[in-house]
Amino acid sequence: MINILRRLLVVCFLAITLCACSATSLLNVAAMGGKESRVKDISYGDNQRQKYDLYLPENITDNTPVMLFIYGGTWQMGSRNLYPFLGDSFASSGIITAIADYRLYPEVKFPDFVYDGAKAFAALKKRYPDRPVFIMGHSAGAHIAALLSLDPRYLNAVNLNNCRDVAGLIGISGPYDFLPLTRPALKEVFPASMRAQSQPINFANSKKPASLLIHGLADETVEADNSIDLAAALRSAGNRSETKLYKNAGHINIIAATSRVLTAQAPTREDVIAFILQERSNGYPRCE
Repeated sequence: MINILRRLLVVCFLAITLCACSATSLLNVAAMGGKESRVKDISYGDNQRQKYDLYLPENITDNTPVMLFIYGGTWQMGSRNLYPFLGDSFASSGIITAIADYRLYPEVKFPDFVYDGAKAFAALKKRYPDRPVFIMGHSAGAHIAALLSLDPRYLNAVNLNNCRDVAGLIGISGPYDFLPLTRPALKEVFPASMRAQSQPINFANSKKPASLLIHGLADETVEADNSIDLAAALRSAGNRSETKLYKNAGHINIIAATSRVLTAQAPTREDVIAFILQERSNGYPRCE
């Protein structure tokens, strides 16, 4: 039965067009039944989209790390309600996991959604002041996560410091160096005067948090060179940056593989957990 469910989930994610239910609904049903718990609709601002859900491991100790996940959707769509499978998966591995919504275009343009990410991160640090907090994102969410980790202005705006307060950056299929823009919609999302500031690679040339950049070589949405080039730039500046490239992973199944029932699709979940545990064993070194 489990193998049949896994095959169905794979078909749903790769086809994107589904029968009677969405791919994420299937994943979230498959995630039910664990001993993890969820706290929903925690506000980090006044806007209805400035909220996050929190996924808690069964056993929380003084050494339990925290992770903020920011989803993708071309900065124009998405919901934290699509990702219980991810929150459950990492909570089951002993990581307190927050999944945040943020304001989207056309309600806002760059850089407002990045400032939302900063506010969500600050709320999580306030909730867990003595714990290391990692930032993970997928696609457009990885872009936001990278800017929070690399460009100090965003966390400075909420009285935090990226070197001191970010335990590590985990970027999955992220666009980090995507100029010039060719899609008309993205030209609206990123005003011309702000485009240089929108590129995470432009902020890689000084001390930054440790990073894990994951990308599928079969990704036809965001080219893997984005992760390869950002990691190279970070390492050139003396930072610790690890790259994981998956030969057969595309833009969707690489994040679906964070589910406990789709780990055969790609080692995303395993590599993320290994990175966090390695940073813990190193004593969570900062870049200050």
